[in-house]
Amino acid sequence: MMLITFSADQSLAANDETLVRILTRAFVAQNLTIYCAQFNPEILRITTGKQGDISQFAQHIREKIIDGLPPEEAGLVVQRSADAARAGALMAIRRFYQADREREKQLISAWCTQSIPNDVMAYVRFHDERHDMLMGMIASAKAPM
Repeated sequence: MMLITFSADQSLAANDETLVRILTRAFVAQNLTIYCAQFNPEILRITTGKQGDISQFAQHIREKIIDGLPPEEAGLVVQRSADAARAGALMAIRRFYQADREREKQLISAWCTQSIPNDVMAYVRFHDERHDMLMGMIASAKAPM
């Protein structure tokens, strides 16, 4: 799965940046899965984990991230994550843009059939197998500094 970096134009505490990175990854997985479903409808079934489909999975991560945060801080973390995920997904897709639209469609379709399901499922499996560790990382990021 691709790593996403972004610059902050509003200040967040270091622990909030960790929460943003965790949630961004879940949102990228969701965005790419939903995008790729138009080329590979099976991806919705293939990427289902213990939390359910990819949207339920992303919602699970979102709920764990914002649980206990003040509403303003939670909103900022979610907004930052969603913005970064959209930008990351678009960058990933745009690398396949071609002057020949049919060739572009073939490249994206192959990516959505061969690469994205494996990447997303690896991420979902990692989460499912190491759930307690990941929840500990989230709790640590929320702990007072």
